[in-house]
Amino acid sequence: MLTEDRYKKIVEFLEREGSGSVKKLSEVVGTSESTIRRDLAALDQEGLITKVYGGATSKEHRIRTEETDMLQKHNLYSAEKERIGKYAARLVEENDFVYIDGGTTTEAVIRYLTEKKATYVTNGLFQAQLLIGRGFQTYVLGGRIRPETEAIVGAESLEQIESYNFSIGFFGTNGITLENGFTTPDLIEGSVKEAAMRKSLRAVVLADPSKFGRIYPMTFGEIQDAEIITTVLPEPSLKNKTKITEADYDLHGDV
Repeated sequence: MLTEDRYKKIVEFLEREGSGSVKKLSEVVGTSESTIRRDLAALDQEGLITKVYGGATSKEHRIRTEETDMLQKHNLYSAEKERIGKYAARLVEENDFVYIDGGTTTEAVIRYLTEKKATYVTNGLFQAQLLIGRGFQTYVLGGRIRPETEAIVGAESLEQIESYNFSIGFFGTNGITLENGFTTPDLIEGSVKEAAMRKSLRAVVLADPSKFGRIYPMTFGEIQDAEIITTVLPEPSLKNKTKITEADYDLHGDV
């Protein structure tokens, strides 16, 4: 493939996805990771992209409103979500009062949970089924079911959350940037996320690398409002604002 064609594919992918790792871009373009690294350095020098540790982000952020359906979400970055979930599950301790947000990454947490002496609250339909099926003490928020994410939202959910105090909360997100924080497409679902994060003593956002560099209409938390668990961090500057765990490196270490 000609150099110009590789550059075009890289820039188009980053404009569409917001960010990408060297490994992912290598798969998309169909070339070696060493070639991608050289291409990223050249594109960054030309001002077409922003090169970051382990990958790159698009030069100009844009506000996104689109939302992938649940079936597609389950198939995207599934291996990364499993590693994030495995690490996050180890954070739950005896007698914790735990909030679990809707979303496919939080589902992975439940598959690795072992603490039966904790209590779990969720606004996710599938999360509730998984928790109950595994024998955990589970409470489900009331409200309207949002088909796009199978999450329970609305005034009833917000009212219940205000009466709770969570020792730890796990949250999904659609986008993360330093300037805009944690963002999501839907204002109503975002309000539930914001309320639950505010009521969590320890808030943990679970995000595969594709979420970095994306911006959606509603900010439900600033970067400093929660720690982040990912696999490989594409934007190291975020470490100056909050605690970030890269599960690919820390999975075998102490929590």
